[in-house]
Amino acid sequence: MRCSHCRPLLGAYVDHALTHRARYHVVHHLRNCAFCRSWLEEVRAIDGLLATPPAVEPKANFTHAVMAEVRSMPIPYVHRTNPWLLLCAYMAVAWIIMGAWLKISGLSLAGAFTMAASGANHLSLGLRTLAEAAQHAFGSTTPAVAAAVAGVLLLDALLGAAFFAFYTIVRPRLAAELAYARKV
Repeated sequence: MRCSHCRPLLGAYVDHALTHRARYHVVHHLRNCAFCRSWLEEVRAIDGLLATPPAVEPKANFTHAVMAEVRSMPIPYVHRTNPWLLLCAYMAVAWIIMGAWLKISGLSLAGAFTMAASGANHLSLGLRTLAEAAQHAFGSTTPAVAAAVAGVLLLDALLGAAFFAFYTIVRPRLAAELAYARKV
């Protein structure tokens, strides 16, 4: 057996994982080759070091030292958004979009408010009268009003998706980047 064939088998030889025939050839080669015997001693030394890893004990006050360092770190700034501010911003955007849609469809915003007020004046006459007034007030503009309401609902869906994406994707990434930036 050559040294180039014997050296890869020395680890298995030390672990007693060779077949009987391969073990016989390795033993026979080791009797005649001083270089492979020295290699075998190195493999046994490394195997012995790996078999008994040194036990690492932390310092006696390790927990106290870590907690003291954590307490000395600055408190991270958490930006809180006022939900009322978000609601007001949403309402403003929704009204702007609805007004723009009414303006584009040929109605003025004041005309839409006047139609809504004429429907509200008939509120005291009962539900039937209110329905008739709404039909009379919005009868000619029903497609425009329906499109405006659909636009607001679409805006709701888009804002909901944007908030969901922000809180599940963007916000954790920003927090990780801020944490990394504070460490550096």
